[in-house]
Amino acid sequence: MAFNAAQYTATVDKLNSGLTTLTAKLNQVGPKAESTANKWYVPEIIGKALIWCANKLIELGKWILNKIGELLKGPPSPSPPSRTRTPGSTTSAGTPPTWPATSPPTRSGPPSSGRARARPPTPRP
Repeated sequence: MAFNAAQYTATVDKLNSGLTTLTAKLNQVGPKAESTANKWYVPEIIGKALIWCANKLIELGKWILNKIGELLKGPPSPSPPSRTRTPGSTTSAGTPPTWPATSPPTRSGPPSSGRARARPPTPRP
């Protein structure tokens, strides 16, 4: 699937608008919980529990806002892929491109098992 800059921008804009909406809703939780807890028919212990839950909900919402904000500030959008030349292609002048020399492998033979090999005993004179 190819990268689409317009789709990336639309997604980021939608996330930013969602963060704004979440912030507005979080700002309403505290006053709503407090007004409900102060009603004459709500027992005091229920009111305190409601305010405690609202505070925890606000705390969680702020944490989520911070995490999403960090993710949005993280890596920038990927750049479109660059055009690379393949062997057999030519440059604009019609000449074959020059390719960097590859270095030979530094090790030959089968891959090791990762364990150190025991040295054979050396003969002593």
